[in-house]
Amino acid sequence: MTGSSSWRDVIGARDRAVYEAAGYGRRLAPGTRPMMLVVDGTYGFTGRERQPIMEAIERYPNACGLLAWDAVDVIERLLPPVRALGRPVVYSAGFSRLGARGVGLWAEKHPRASRAPEDQHEIPEPIAPRDGDDVLLPKTKPSLFHGTPLLELLVRSQADTLIITGGTTSGCIRATVVDAFSYN
Repeated sequence: MTGSSSWRDVIGARDRAVYEAAGYGRRLAPGTRPMMLVVDGTYGFTGRERQPIMEAIERYPNACGLLAWDAVDVIERLLPPVRALGRPVVYSAGFSRLGARGVGLWAEKHPRASRAPEDQHEIPEPIAPRDGDDVLLPKTKPSLFHGTPLLELLVRSQADTLIITGGTTSGCIRATVVDAFSYN
């Protein structure tokens, strides 16, 4: 949504009218104990350098090219205000850190992903976790909640608002947002 400020900017007038008439789209007030999740903000999704997507996927099959680097720029701007609150930032380490056995059907669905360079799990320096402050959770499924201690961490931290960002909105970020909503 580069350049957009709201979901309302990317859907048509008719659909917008339907959502609003049905009562959807109201803003919720943010809480006072936010946590930021960076889902798949790794070289596996950005590529090692800023390249168009077709060049980036030659080496990193899950790379999103220049759009991923645009996301890195935005995440970099979000980190200081979140960290100023003294809250940890939670990062995912990507799908295949545990190898083909650890990721289940993902290995069959996208076998090329398991042959990406070793640095695919590293997080670009501008948004990298801070030692001792931030949390890195390996994940094997789209949602950062699935099979990780994320929910326990959020409850223990008394998080009441999530800022969720990262690599690919259509898959892993969406799955994480759906699960976050499901857990209230």
